[in-house]
Amino acid sequence: MAEIVLNNALHVYEVRGSGSHVTLLHTVGLSTREGWRNQIPDLSRQHTVLTYDIRGLGESERGTEPLGVQTFARDLEALLGALGVEKTVLMGASLGGSIAQAFTAAHPEMVRGLILVSTTCKMSAEGAARLRERNERVRIAGMQVAVDAQIKTQFSEDFIRSRPDLISWYRSHYLANDPEVYMTIMEDQASLDLCGQLRDIRCPTLI
Repeated sequence: MAEIVLNNALHVYEVRGSGSHVTLLHTVGLSTREGWRNQIPDLSRQHTVLTYDIRGLGESERGTEPLGVQTFARDLEALLGALGVEKTVLMGASLGGSIAQAFTAAHPEMVRGLILVSTTCKMSAEGAARLRERNERVRIAGMQVAVDAQIKTQFSEDFIRSRPDLISWYRSHYLANDPEVYMTIMEDQASLDLCGQLRDIRCPTLI
């Protein structure tokens, strides 16, 4: 683990392995680089793998910049620049996928490839309404509301019964989120529209 100040906020990151460069961008719920813990060992056998905690999440500071995808994309630019990374493959899940899209559209020369997992360029009206409804429930009752809803929608009942260890780990990481940070990022996700920038993405992309 290492620390670096990016745009006036302390960020925590890790680099493992050697080879062509890959950057992993985590979700808002699984709010740390540890969300990639099962993928890093395999990827780092052939690649240099960069993971970090996004601003306001995990061990990275919130700072004073607005919490949202555009700020997070600028933080990523600063991190890659500080580490001397000229080109990388970006793999982003959910929030991380939004950051990957925004960054690639703004800096196509820095991205060799793009892998987008469970993400979108724009929420549907129904999806945005669900996020805002969840935010209101989090505001009243705290992060437990969010993690209960997430576990119910992301895992089957059989999986929940067979992997209590993973569910416990997932729950503890989700509950570690600062509710205000979580709600701010989720509101940004609800209003985000990157669809007009997709035409600027020219690199090989796996969805």
